Amino acid sequence: MSDQPTSENCWQITTPVCLLIFKRPEATRRVLDVIRQVRPPELFVVADGSRVSISEEAEQCLAARAVVKEVDWECQIFENYSDINLGCRQRVSSGLNWVFENVEEAIILEDDCLPDISFFRFCEELLARYRHDDRVIAISGDNFQFGNKRTEHSYYFSRHPHCWGWATWQRAWQNFDGEMRCWPELRDSQWLHRIFNGDELAVEYWTKVFQRNYDGFDSWAYAWTFSCWLHDGLTVIPSLNLVSNIGFDDAGTNTRKREHLLSCLPTEHLRFPLSHPPELIRHIDADTFTEKTVFSGSRPRQASEPLVSRNTSQSVKIIALKRKVAHKLSSVYQKLRLAITIKPVLKPALLLIESEDYQRAFAYLNQIKAEKQSVKHLDRLRAVCFLNLGQKGSAIQALREELRHFPRNRSARKLLKSLNQKVNQSHLANVSDPEFPELLKLVQPHTMLSEARLYSLFSLTKRTCVDNIPGDIVECGVAGGGSALLIALTIKRYTQNPRFLYACDSFEGMPEPTEKDRYRSNNAASTGWGTGTCSASVNYIQRLFSEFGVEDITIFTKGYFQDTLPDLQLRSGTIALLHADGDWYESTRTIFDNLYARISSGGFIQVDDYGYWEGCREAIHDFEMRRNLKFDIKTIDSTGIWFSKSEPSGNYCSNPTYLNLGCGGCFHLGWTNVDFKAKSQGIIAHDLLQGIPFPDACFSVVYHSIYSS
Repeated sequence: MSDQPTSENCWQITTPVCLLIFKRPEATRRVLDVIRQVRPPELFVVADGSRVSISEEAEQCLAARAVVKEVDWECQIFENYSDINLGCRQRVSSGLNWVFENVEEAIILEDDCLPDISFFRFCEELLARYRHDDRVIAISGDNFQFGNKRTEHSYYFSRHPHCWGWATWQRAWQNFDGEMRCWPELRDSQWLHRIFNGDELAVEYWTKVFQRNYDGFDSWAYAWTFSCWLHDGLTVIPSLNLVSNIGFDDAGTNTRKREHLLSCLPTEHLRFPLSHPPELIRHIDADTFTEKTVFSGSRPRQASEPLVSRNTSQSVKIIALKRKVAHKLSSVYQKLRLAITIKPVLKPALLLIESEDYQRAFAYLNQIKAEKQSVKHLDRLRAVCFLNLGQKGSAIQALREELRHFPRNRSARKLLKSLNQKVNQSHLANVSDPEFPELLKLVQPHTMLSEARLYSLFSLTKRTCVDNIPGDIVECGVAGGGSALLIALTIKRYTQNPRFLYACDSFEGMPEPTEKDRYRSNNAASTGWGTGTCSASVNYIQRLFSEFGVEDITIFTKGYFQDTLPDLQLRSGTIALLHADGDWYESTRTIFDNLYARISSGGFIQVDDYGYWEGCREAIHDFEMRRNLKFDIKTIDSTGIWFSKSEPSGNYCSNPTYLNLGCGGCFHLGWTNVDFKAKSQGIIAHDLLQGIPFPDACFSVVYHSIYSS
């Protein structure tokens, strides 16, 4: 390490420094001596525990930790010491997770990475410069060009995130995936071939490296490289080497060869002010050299020729490469790629789409969807798959779902507009009510229901109001809110008495289906409408209803049906219209088991998925059989049905229950308790002067006067 001018030795940083230590007290002291010269105000120390199998290691670990007590400048020290040996991979990753839970950015050194003092200022200035530029993922102090001058400026950009002395931000570290969960899909999607532009040696090398790491090799650094490449991140590389790895010895975890090409590289001092490159592009020549000398190539100790950066040449190469790749893509994918920047978790699907492997991309996206996390562009990519699988209608619905979660996604909105222009928007030839087309325009962007099922729902709601059928209206399965909005708008226009809409949904997407839930013998997940789909947040739905002025008559019930329907408290005590859109067998069964008994005689039931999901159909017929019923089912379209509740006396249920009328304070567990002053759970609020709100043949009626505890 060269001698430094006194003025620069006195320079003090403000950025937190993280020191990763293990069992090297002398090396730790050498690194700490350099840190002392810049006097950071915060020092985060991460230490692993000793291995039980190596008896002398416990003492070495304690000695290394004791060195930290030698800090003699004004500094807050934060310690994260493990009592057990976690290993390099888990200890570093968990330690850095802890660091970035506490600070937004940090300079990171290991106990065997000895920096030149200029390294700290270099990192601090560039942390500030690229703080909000997501293209830059890290700042390295390492230069492995072995004397080859790459740039006239102070640094250049590389795909290689060298981490023997480096710095990064919380916003970049959050992309770290220590388990490399996306690797299997990326491995099989030609991802590395695209990164290395057909360099088979590099592809073979990194495939082995990543596979070994995925299988459990104890390296956090390869997982970090994987995460950086997955995110298309660039790393700042100094024009001079600023850090020397002094840990190539028997004490090293993954660096033990003393004669290694990178062992104890000399450092140089970087002068300030920094000279910044005019373009933020990767230095292709430097990366090619690094790949061939340090990683997959022959690794000569010295380069045979100096290589010079040529920004103009690089730009031409990049443009040519983009054109070459774009030529192979489908027109849909080209538009997609140009329009969006996606999160790393979606990148495997994007690469599969690029390869026109839509089935595998579709399956991968549906797995992400099942995790019920809102990820921008997830449903847009699902729409691309739907399109290429010949399902334009489902593509439109997926785009609508995307926009429910990300209304500012202009690319999704543009694609949706394009698809809507190509679809015949109306099939209203058989609609006799002139009001319905007006309402349809308002609600159709928010629902997956066909026009026929929406018209049926409108007609049944209108009949309920005009004929004054007693009870509220309940929708089970709100999804995007369009059908519930149609019901609420119709209630507003036609109801003669106060009437409420109960909108029941998890508001987190579909629950997990069972084996019964199939479409033409295909399981639910393979259709693209499985777990996590058909989702919209309750806040989104409430805002929608507020915009249309119907929030005052709508009661939102959040949760899965088995948790909410048994205790659903209706203001009227009865149901005039039940809209059952639960899709699955268990959901449909839960709806009917808990709500059918509360439907008024002459009330209506509409079921949306009877003809589509086998489980839904089976649940309805199971209910008929268990209750000795026969529904007079009327077909709406290929999947929707409706029927009215008008079974004769004595044909309602085979197991009569007890009805406690006017129970007052005499609540009876296990009975159906009714009182017009009801305030507590388990008692139905109903004015008995208006009649008994149930088919009386189903109950042994027990009055309050003979109640006993």
